[in-house]
This record gives sequence, structure tokens and C-alpha cells, in this order.
Amino acid sequence: MIQIKNAGKPGIDISDFKAHTQIKGDARVGKLFFEVMEEDEALRMKYFRWLTGLRRLPPGGFRELPNLITLNIGKDPSRLPVAHACVFQCDLPPYMTKEAMQKGLSLAVESTTFALA
Repeated sequence: MIQIKNAGKPGIDISDFKAHTQIKGDARVGKLFFEVMEEDEALRMKYFRWLTGLRRLPPGGFRELPNLITLNIGKDPSRLPVAHACVFQCDLPPYMTKEAMQKGLSLAVESTTFALA
């Protein structure tokens, strides 16, 4: 219990994640995004770190974050996702298959590092 109060919650509950995410744009892409996130816990954890700059959620989960997570669905499926960590926003290309979504998200989170200047 002390660890959770000091370091935050380990893991990302997918229901809590969905409840605290707003999707702007094509809802089908948002649905596909969550299907991929639900199936791949390791990607989910890496994505959270990539998007927010946080290693763990606060003890109270997503409701204690300063902003909702926002997925802005774009128009160009040839692009990679872009994170705006200060506002917990992801510009997500309109990937239409699980394979494309998994590949695009994996490339984005694995190719980007987060460091404080």
C-alpha cells in the first residue's frame, strides 16, 4: 500500500483507460485502438509512458491525471502517431486494421525516447 501511495499504480486498467479517453474523429479507429491496447499489455504500458511521460498512474488511476487522454484521429494513414505529452494528446493516423494499428503504435513508442532536458 505504501508503494502505491508513493510510486503510483502498477499496470493500466483498460476500462479505466477507456473511461478517461476522449476520441475526436472516426470512432471506428478509436475502437480499433482499444482492441489493440486490450490485447497487448506491454504496448499499453509503453504507450502510456510515451504519451504522458509518466512511469505509472497516480494512486487513484486516470481520474487523478490533470487532463483526459485525447485521441485526435487524423486523415493520413501513412504517418506515425504523434504524442503531445504536456496535454496527454495523441494524433493518431486512421489505421483501419489491427496489424496497421499495432505496427504504427509500436514504431512510435519504440522509436521515441522521453528525457528531461
